[in-house]
Amino acid sequence: MKKLFLLVVFVAAVIGGIKGFIYYKVTEQLDDAIAMLSPFANISYEGVSSDLDGAVSVTGVKIKGYGNGLEVGVDEVALKFPNLQTLMFIGEDLKKQVLPENMKLTLRHLRMDLQTLRPYMIMLESQGQQSFKDYSLLGCDDLITVDPLSALQKLGYSELDATIAMGYEWDRASKNFTLNSQFRWHDMSHSDMVVNLGDIATLSAAAMLSEPELKRIAVSLQDEGYNARLIEHCAAGQGVSGDDFITLHMAMLRAALSEQGISFSENLYEVYRYYLQAEGPLKLQMYPASMQQLANLEMFKPSDLPALLGLEIHMGDRVIRDIRFDWEESKLKQAMASLEPTPEPVAEEQSRSVTTQQEAPRNSYVEILTSQLNEFMHKDLRIKTIDNRRLEGALKRVTTNRIYIDVPMGGGTATLPINIADISEVKAKFEPEAYQVAPIDR
Repeated sequence: MKKLFLLVVFVAAVIGGIKGFIYYKVTEQLDDAIAMLSPFANISYEGVSSDLDGAVSVTGVKIKGYGNGLEVGVDEVALKFPNLQTLMFIGEDLKKQVLPENMKLTLRHLRMDLQTLRPYMIMLESQGQQSFKDYSLLGCDDLITVDPLSALQKLGYSELDATIAMGYEWDRASKNFTLNSQFRWHDMSHSDMVVNLGDIATLSAAAMLSEPELKRIAVSLQDEGYNARLIEHCAAGQGVSGDDFITLHMAMLRAALSEQGISFSENLYEVYRYYLQAEGPLKLQMYPASMQQLANLEMFKPSDLPALLGLEIHMGDRVIRDIRFDWEESKLKQAMASLEPTPEPVAEEQSRSVTTQQEAPRNSYVEILTSQLNEFMHKDLRIKTIDNRRLEGALKRVTTNRIYIDVPMGGGTATLPINIADISEVKAKFEPEAYQVAPIDR
């Protein structure tokens, strides 16, 4: 009895030691990663756990961006490896460019409040970017005239809640590689994608880039409440039943696509109705002839693509293979051209006096206007933000509303985006120019 007790204690101690080692390694790497990302956002987590099957998870992750109010929460980030040994030595294996035979990353309940995304919508609008007209909202006048966030709020959503899973499996014997991804927007929709590759002899970048056999691409879609909300809301606005609104919406869709020079066969409109009515999962499968043909799709006529891709659509038990679509390239190009952002007028120069490059003392930092940033490309900047952060780095790029600077990070640099509206002060470094002597003409 005493020996049995000692054995149990020993096994418990070993298990506890293994879990403790994993906890230490994971938290060490997490804390290092958080420190590296600290210039971009404030990141925290509640706990780390693992099991003896090769899984490790981090719970209660919170990410808060500086200055813009963006907050992201993740209930759990989970990584699953083939076994405990792979989990314990994954860091060393990755350094040697050795990948495990299967791996899966899952983010459970990644949440973003819609209101915190508002500044990004305002930024896109201020840059003059016009979004593609959302044909799924045709017939719903109060939604098609507002931004996407407002449309979601009108449908009763207050946040985006997603569960995302991505992973792969490699069968050494058959040389088959399967890539999986799942995106579930809770109370909205669910989509899966599976890519099957063949002739993968080893798990390496070279093997993936050597044109492996592409056996199948499968994409499945399932409505989980979004279409029902949309149809109910839009039908009420039109004062008709849900079925009558779908008929009206599809008639408007046909007309809009025809105006753009796009035509679909009748069975494709039937597929769309099936999806709107959420009668069941919708699956699209493709069996491409070759990777080379996929790389040169632009050389084929649109009407040839379904056959070239081996496209088939599954609606429940029904399989559709007679799929036809086409478009007029000239009309489509004209429609796409109308979506190009409208250039903003050049703003008048601010009246405030600022030291110019010629007036500035050498090897010093002199305050400049944000409107002058384009003149100091690749120069070192010292930036103070409205929330009292101080950043220093070389200016890499300037856009309408943002600048990008290269800041030191680890053994190299990382590119950090900064909203111009968040800058309270910016100074540029002036370096002495090399003294040049004009050549003597003899």
